[in-house]
Amino acid sequence: MKKPHPHVIPRRQALRQLTLMAGTAAALPLMGLLSSRSAAAETADKASKTAVKYQDHPDGTSFCANCANFISGAVAGAPGTCLVVVGEISPKGWCLAYAAG
Repeated sequence: MKKPHPHVIPRRQALRQLTLMAGTAAALPLMGLLSSRSAAAETADKASKTAVKYQDHPDGTSFCANCANFISGAVAGAPGTCLVVVGEISPKGWCLAYAAG
C-alpha cells in the first residue's frame, strides 16, 4: 500500500474545511446585521429625554438611582442607562417616567 505524501490533505478533509470556511464567511455579515438591528430596535423603543422632560437633578426625594427603570453604571455614582429613556442617565436625575423602585 502506498503512503500518502505528508503534505497532501485528503479530499474529504479539504472539502470539510472549505464547507466550514464558506459557512463562516456567509454568517459573519448576517451576525453584524442582526446586532445592529437589535441596537436600533432597542433605541426606537425608548423615549427621548425631551419627551419625558428629563432633568439632571432630582424632583424632591425622587431621583433615577431609586427608580425601577434605572440601570446603574459600572461604579456607584456613575451615569447609567434607563429601560425607558435613550442615552446616558445621571443617578441624580429625574423624568416623567420615574417609577419608585
